[in-house]
Order: sequence, then C-alpha cells, then structure tokens
Amino acid sequence: MFSKRFTFLAIFATVFAAAQAKQLDATFDLVRFKATDKQNMVELYCSVNGNSVIYKKVPGGFQASVALEVQAADSAGIRHFDKLLMKSPVVSDTAVFQPAFNLQKRIFLPNGNFNFSIKAKDANSTQAASNIELPLKVSYKKDAVQLSDIQLIDSYSKSSEKNDYTKNGYKLVSYVSNFYPKGLNKLSFYTEIYNAENVLGKEKPMVVFYRIIPTRDNLAKLTIAGQKVMKAAPANVLLQELDITTLASGNYDLFVEVRNEENKVVATQRRLIQRSNPLTINEEVALNAVAPDLKDTELPPAFASLDSTKFDLYLYSLKPISNTTEGAFIEKVAKNGSNFQKKSYLYNFWKKRDDENPERAWLEYKTRIEAVEKSFANQTFHGYETDQGRVYLQYGPPSKISDERTDVNRTSRNTDSRPYQIWQYYTLGDQRNRMFAFVEMNLGNSYTLLHSTAKGEVNNVAWRAQARYKYAGSKNPSGFDRDSEQGSHLDSEGNEKQTPGQRLPQNR
Repeated sequence: MFSKRFTFLAIFATVFAAAQAKQLDATFDLVRFKATDKQNMVELYCSVNGNSVIYKKVPGGFQASVALEVQAADSAGIRHFDKLLMKSPVVSDTAVFQPAFNLQKRIFLPNGNFNFSIKAKDANSTQAASNIELPLKVSYKKDAVQLSDIQLIDSYSKSSEKNDYTKNGYKLVSYVSNFYPKGLNKLSFYTEIYNAENVLGKEKPMVVFYRIIPTRDNLAKLTIAGQKVMKAAPANVLLQELDITTLASGNYDLFVEVRNEENKVVATQRRLIQRSNPLTINEEVALNAVAPDLKDTELPPAFASLDSTKFDLYLYSLKPISNTTEGAFIEKVAKNGSNFQKKSYLYNFWKKRDDENPERAWLEYKTRIEAVEKSFANQTFHGYETDQGRVYLQYGPPSKISDERTDVNRTSRNTDSRPYQIWQYYTLGDQRNRMFAFVEMNLGNSYTLLHSTAKGEVNNVAWRAQARYKYAGSKNPSGFDRDSEQGSHLDSEGNEKQTPGQRLPQNR
C-alpha cells in the first residue's frame, strides 16, 4: 500500500505590481490510480496563480499562457513526454484580481519507479523556465484490496462525458493543494478501491470508514468521521464531502480504511491536509475571564504557593492535554497575564477536570512536568517541547521502555542503528497495547517520534529503516523510500512478520 502523498507547492514567488517583474507561481499534484491489470493512470494536476502571470492582448480581451514540459522516466529510459499549453480565461481587465486557472492531464504507466521532470514557463515572460523533479513509485497488485491515492476535489458534478476531468460518471475538478484556509468549510475527496470482488467475493459487504484525525503535532481532540457500506465489485468508488467548519488550525490526516464483513482492515490510505481556522480570543476578555470572582487569598495552597519563576513552564506544559480553546487562552495568559492571573488559570484549569479535588489532580500532573523537565529538557527546549516530553505529559509514564540494545524485535540485519526507544503502553484510555517509537535523528538532540500505534499519532511502520543508518557516510543516512519499505512484511509496530514455524534472528 501507499502512504506517501505527492502534493508539491512547486514554484513559489512574490507577485510584484510591475508586469515585467512577475514570476510564475504554480502548484502541482500527482495522484495514482489503477487503469488495468497491466497499466496505471497517473493524473497530473497543475494550478497557476492568475496574478503571477503576464496577460497579452487577444480577441475579446487579455489572456495568459503557461508552457509545460512533462517527462516520466525509469531505469529503462523515457516512458512519457508531453508538451502542454495552459491558457487562462480571457479577461477584460488585468488590473483586478485574477483567479487561478488549472490543468488536468492523464499519463499511463506500468508498475515501476519513475522520476517526473516538469518544466513550467510563463509563455509571455522573459523569465527562465522553472524545473522540478518528482520521484514516484507506482505499484498496484492483483491479489490484494488496494486504494488509489486520495484526490482532493474542488468541485464535482455528474457527467456522461469522457475526458481528463471525468471518472466513473463524475466530472471532478481537482483541488490542487492540501491547504484549507479559513472560510473554506467543505472538504471533498475521491478514491477508488480495487480487487475487492476478487479478494472478498462478489457483492460481499464491506464498510469504508473515512475520518480526519490530528497528526502528532496537533493536539486537537475533534475528529470528523463517516462511513459507507458497499458491495465488493471489481472497482468501487468513494466520493464524499465533509464539513470542516469547526476544524481548528493544524495538520491532519484524511484517513480511509476498508473493512471486510469480519470487521478486519483490508486496505488503508491517508493524505495530509493543513487547516487554517484561527480562533480569535480578545486578550482583555481572556485575562479578565481567568478568575473574575476569585481573590489571591482564596486560592488553595497548592496553587497559592507556586514558584512564580515557573508559572510559564507550568502553563505551557498544560498544552498536551488542552483543547484548542484552552491552548489559545494559555498563550494569552502566559504572555500577558499577571502572576495572580497565571495562578488562577492553573487553578480553574484543574477545577474543571476535578471539581472535588483540583489540588490532587494538579499535584499529580505537576509531578509529570518535573519528571519531563528533568529527563527530556535540554539547552534548547523545555521538556514539554520535545516529542518524548509531550507523549509523557499527554499519556503518562509508559508501562515498558526498550532501546536499540534491548529491543527483542531488532533483526540480525540491523547491525548498527541510531539510538532509539520504544515506549509500550499496556493501557491507553480505551486503547490497549499501544507503542511509540522515538529515534535520535541528530547526534545529541532529543528523540523524534517516528511511529505510533495510538489513535491520532504519526503512523509509519517503516520507522526501523530510518533508524537503521547511524553514520553520515552510510547508505541512505537521512531518509528512506517509504513505498519500498512499507509493505505486507511489516506488522503495525514496524516489526517483520513471522511465517508459521519461522523465528526471526535477533541481536542481543
């Protein structure tokens, strides 16, 4: 299966007022679909900022043109080459705001590893062409349920036409970005499910779940979700629209999974999306609302006697367990609040969580803060700013910790490794047996969370490949091919699966 998305904000530039100073601003996206058992379809989407190009006089008004050269090559040579000309709508006035104009193009390729080279040039400008290189692996199988990439949709409608914009009875205009600004409150997406009939059985029931979940660096608690029951066919189609009005700013995964009638997951796909939906809180209102009816002498001892030099540390350390509104209040209070307002906010925060004994709840969490600061803080970051510190504060101490020396699942092929730790939680709220894999990506720095089986956390079962290369001169020192590493031979924790009667060799 695939987990790597290919959305590229490929050419960035500042748009100047003078026409001769304009520089092309374009966005590209590559999305993979299966066409036949022997051929795949890669759709190229391009969107050009209408204010970043030069318009020339044409009959009826003015028009901009962008010349594209698209090449796809593998180890055998060039598999596809095309020259395309994108034209803007004809406009009557170039001094006003110009909308973006788009192109969609289909490219048919066999399974393989390809390198896409795209050159883009404003046909009316003397500016040199911009060039980008995009690696892309295409690998669809016959004997497994699989999902296409997720196509983000700007608009859709039923259509009987046959062209580069239509699929399965719909005209689909792609949304060539993964960024959703404030005011854009609908997210539409399209994906295809392959081989369900062969694997599950003709017209066997299956359920497709889809949801928007926070990534590891996003502490939002809201999840937007839905599901659709389908009957297995040679190819099934999922086209859905989600209301993201209440989705707070942050990074999210749009996640799709297919389950069979035994409720077993048979295929998954995800795509990163970014949301900007800032919560506006008036500073004066925020500070006055902290404790309007409370006096300093009325604070319980556990809050009244706090060390004032640690107020900001205590406040920011609440963020891993805060919702979006609380996080916004914390920022205001920490930056501009008085000492009394900071103490009062801490008290109110814990009183909302434990009305009967807020002191006990606070003192238990304060112990976590102190442990995190002692174990994970460094000269650059406080403990709560590190991945390990954030996880410890959010979930508490792990049930078990193993490292690169004590990891029983480390195979004999892994003769050297970056330092890493695996935290195992036997119970995590309503979840059971969840793990977090942290790797020291840079010598002497804090560990980075690369993979977890917990809900809403980063998911990358190929994390061991990234931890495998310890020295700067070794092969693939800082990255890896997730598509080649992430496969059916790895379980949910990133360990190699054992076949019956097989025992994996280990390093002790």
